[in-house]
Amino acid sequence: MKKLLYTGLAAIAILIMFGLNSCNDPKLPDGRFIGTWISTDLTDTLCFENEAEFIRLRATGFYDYFDYSYTKDSITVAYTGPMKILTRPTTHRYILENGKLMIDFTNECFGFDKKVMNYKKKN
Repeated sequence: MKKLLYTGLAAIAILIMFGLNSCNDPKLPDGRFIGTWISTDLTDTLCFENEAEFIRLRATGFYDYFDYSYTKDSITVAYTGPMKILTRPTTHRYILENGKLMIDFTNECFGFDKKVMNYKKKN
């Protein structure tokens, strides 16, 4: 009876561990964003310096700092510039194909217009 109980508890523990791991959308630090991305409407430029930070350069000459992380289909952005007052990270869908990047900011992101932005990678 004890052997059956221990076997059952071990099986439950394994299932819980697999379940907890499957809930996390793994981060993909593969450098896919690193580089300079210019918006197709030429209003801003995103300079991804590494796997954790980027700078947004606006056509007006202003710039802002952001942290980011990403999964296979979403990017989480957090403003880290000098005006950081009660800002929180926000997550957005993106599509990255053939040197083109689309980020959907329609659910709001501090520092960005509430719209879908399209960028092209600078060569």
